[in-house]
Amino acid sequence: MAALGWSPGEHTQIGLWARALRVRRVDHDGVPIDARGRVFLPVGARAQLEIGADERLLLVAIPERALLIVHPLPMMAGLLADYCAHASGVLDDDA
Repeated sequence: MAALGWSPGEHTQIGLWARALRVRRVDHDGVPIDARGRVFLPVGARAQLEIGADERLLLVAIPERALLIVHPLPMMAGLLADYCAHASGVLDDDA
């Protein structure tokens, strides 16, 4: 939250973006950031991305766009595994 300049009480809006959630600060009609600096992720959005209640998430702050991107860790692990599998041929050639 500090990287984005967001504070408790400010409102956010959540939207789906690719295989992640995009969080933007809004002036009204959003859900407030709680006193501990946590952003509320709606049940429907979590269900679409198969994010469990106690699941760890990768948060990516993009200050120049005032965005927070929320990635489920299993999805990120899958992307990294695919990348490594693809890159392994390149790595083997360099050995």
